[in-house]
Amino acid sequence: MLLRPGERGIAGELCDCNLGAGKVQGKLYLTDQRILYELHESPGIFQPGRVITHIDLGLQEIRNISVVSQLIGGPRLQLEIRGNHCTFTVQDPRGWATAIAHARAAVPPPAPFLHVPPPPPPPPPGGGFTPVVVNVAPASATSHTVERQVVKVRCRHCGRLSDELPGKCSGCGAPL
Repeated sequence: MLLRPGERGIAGELCDCNLGAGKVQGKLYLTDQRILYELHESPGIFQPGRVITHIDLGLQEIRNISVVSQLIGGPRLQLEIRGNHCTFTVQDPRGWATAIAHARAAVPPPAPFLHVPPPPPPPPPGGGFTPVVVNVAPASATSHTVERQVVKVRCRHCGRLSDELPGKCSGCGAPL
């Protein structure tokens, strides 16, 4: 597991996980920002293994943390992530549940949604002139305003409005 800048590892344990498609053995990690579950594959003695990350989620994406009792094998840690239940066979499921809950409480809530202004209105139908104002500030204290007119031409092939100067349609590339 690679820690991100400013991230701190809290716990890690080799355990079994039931991901819905069967039980697999890997390593469960908890950091102060996220939870990870990785599988370590070893294809052979003289070949390097590879790490497959099955779970890599921010702590706020965990919907529910619980310890479930099983008839066979004792209690297990269960996490609800995006509507799916992942069950981990760890040594101390209650300790893991407490550690995850404390780490989640320390994570700041997501930033509020920022309003993005709407795009400018479309050009007038049928082409026409659209004034463009460019402010040019020379080294002196006075400023000058230069006004240009940009001609928009409708493409004969796709019907999109494009600037006249490039000589080709910005949508399909056909000559104007």
